[in-house]
Amino acid sequence: MERLTLDDAIKYTKDVARKNRINKEKNTIIIPNSFISSNDCADKYGQVARWLERLKDYDDLEEKGLLFELPCKVGDLVFIISGENICGRKVKSIKILSTEIEFSTSDFTFRKESFGETVFLTRAEATKKLYEMEEQNG
Repeated sequence: MERLTLDDAIKYTKDVARKNRINKEKNTIIIPNSFISSNDCADKYGQVARWLERLKDYDDLEEKGLLFELPCKVGDLVFIISGENICGRKVKSIKILSTEIEFSTSDFTFRKESFGETVFLTRAEATKKLYEMEEQNG
C-alpha cells in the first residue's frame, strides 16, 4: 500500500470539500451517529485542508533547516544544577549564534544541549538528576 503524503491528504480534503459544496441536492451527509449538511461538511474539510497546508509549510521549513524547536521560551522558569544546589531562574534571553543556541538567566548562561544534563524544566527532573549524579560520584 502506498504511503499517504501531506500533499495527498490536502488534495483529498479539498476535493471532498469541493464535492460537498457542489452537492446541493443531497443536503445531508450521514456520519456514524450524526447528520451534517453538505455545507458544514465542506467547511470542516476545508478547515482540515488549511491545517494540513500549514503543517506542510512547517514540514518544508524544517527540512530546509529553517525551523527548530526550543525547549523553553523567554520568561520560563528553569532549574539549574549548580554544584550540590538546584537554582530556579527565569530565562531572560535566547540567542541564536552561528554554531549554537545560548540561553541566559540573570546569572547563568547555558547551551541548548544543557537541557536534560544540568538544566531542567521542572524541579522534580532536576532533583532526580542531582540524585543520580550524587549516586555516581559516591
